Amino acid sequence: SLRMAKRRYVVAHFMENLDVPDMTALSEERYNTEKDKYALVKEHRLSSHILFVCPPAACNRVEEKKIANKVLEELRAGADWNEMVKEHSGDPGSKGKDGRFEKWLIMGIPNVEPHYVGGVFSIENEGEYSEVTETKFGLHIIRLDQKVPSFYRPYEEVKDDIINTLESDYRKLALKEYSSQFIMSDTAEMDTQALDEIFEPYARAVSEAQPATAVPGAAVLQDSAANPAEVGGATQQVMDAVKQQVEAATQQ
Repeated sequence: SLRMAKRRYVVAHFMENLDVPDMTALSEERYNTEKDKYALVKEHRLSSHILFVCPPAACNRVEEKKIANKVLEELRAGADWNEMVKEHSGDPGSKGKDGRFEKWLIMGIPNVEPHYVGGVFSIENEGEYSEVTETKFGLHIIRLDQKVPSFYRPYEEVKDDIINTLESDYRKLALKEYSSQFIMSDTAEMDTQALDEIFEPYARAVSEAQPATAVPGAAVLQDSAANPAEVGGATQQVMDAVKQQVEAATQQ
């Protein structure tokens, strides 16, 4: 409708002219207060395995587990891993690669059988084996090949990512605040004559206007784990900047 086209035009004009403040100070503040969110690299591990294929109800897991445990005993006694993989593994994807599971794993990683991941993280030292681990595919003997402990990336490495996120959040918050000016109750009345006079200079632009692209963004700046009473100075400055720009725009 014409009214919605006018609204889209005004909102788009506001967003095009939105002055996004320097987020450097706020990015440092967020790095220090939300380090896990922005900088944590979780412990990740590489593994190899021998799979004894045994889908549920398709084979006798009790008997199969006896075989797997015997192989595990031989490995812990010094048997050659690669030879054991060739002889016993039923995983076609890794058998020809000495059993390597070619994906770094972290706890909770999606699209990997969680019991397998649990087996990988149950091993204490590189080169050691898990106990026989059951998954929906069968029984696994897992070897831990490499582990990298968790660590925090330095601020300079994540600075640009944090700033980009904060700028996106700022735009989303500003859009939300500005758009709220157009919300009307069921009893509100519109002075169409006044609106026509206001928008008359933009009639041509309105008729050619296309629907505005939704502004992307993650959580708004207010979505923070911090207590409002403890929000840092940089955060408060950004919030004040949003309010000032919205107020200025609505007074025009």
